[in-house]
Amino acid sequence: MVTFDTLKLARRLHEAGLPREQAEAIAEAEAEALGEFVLVNLATKGDIAEVKTDIADLRGDVAELRTELDCKTAELRNEIDKVHSELQQDIAQVQGQITEVRSELKQDIAQVQGQIAEVRNELKQDIAQVQGQITEVRSEFKQDIAQVQGLITKVRSELKQDTAALRSELKDDITEIRERLGKFDTRFERMDRKFTLFFLIVVFIQIFLNQDALAFLARLLGMLK
Repeated sequence: MVTFDTLKLARRLHEAGLPREQAEAIAEAEAEALGEFVLVNLATKGDIAEVKTDIADLRGDVAELRTELDCKTAELRNEIDKVHSELQQDIAQVQGQITEVRSELKQDIAQVQGQIAEVRNELKQDIAQVQGQITEVRSEFKQDIAQVQGLITKVRSELKQDTAALRSELKDDITEIRERLGKFDTRFERMDRKFTLFFLIVVFIQIFLNQDALAFLARLLGMLK
């Protein structure tokens, strides 16, 4: 049984400075509150027995639950072992497939490498043929250029000769033309003299034979102006 000393609490409150009546009232209130707390919260023997019974029931439930958990755990382990075995089989199959694919890839790579080597050899042969053709064409081209250069030299020499011959012929023609022009000038001078003499004769004849000689002379002088 829990006891509460109200007088002691009231005395301490009064010594702390509270009035006696107020200290006693607080002590009584604390005593009532403590009594109610004890009545409500402190367990009796019956309550303890009931709690022990509940604990025993709880232990039974825990044991039953543990048994169920053990069964479930065993089932789960069996399922895990089964899944593990299936996974190992699947992994083995996948590894076998990987090995098969790897072997096929190696064969394909070997075939591709062989084809590449074959194509490389063919390309080398083609390149060698093309290089030979280029060399042949280059040689023919050089020969053609040499022939063309020879023809150009020959034509240039012939042109020089023809030009020299033409110049000589032109000089001869020019000399001949100049000589002919000189002869023509001499003849023209002679004809001019003859025409002048003939004109003077005509003038004198007009003067002596024609009554209008003076008029004729005037017209002639006007024409000469």
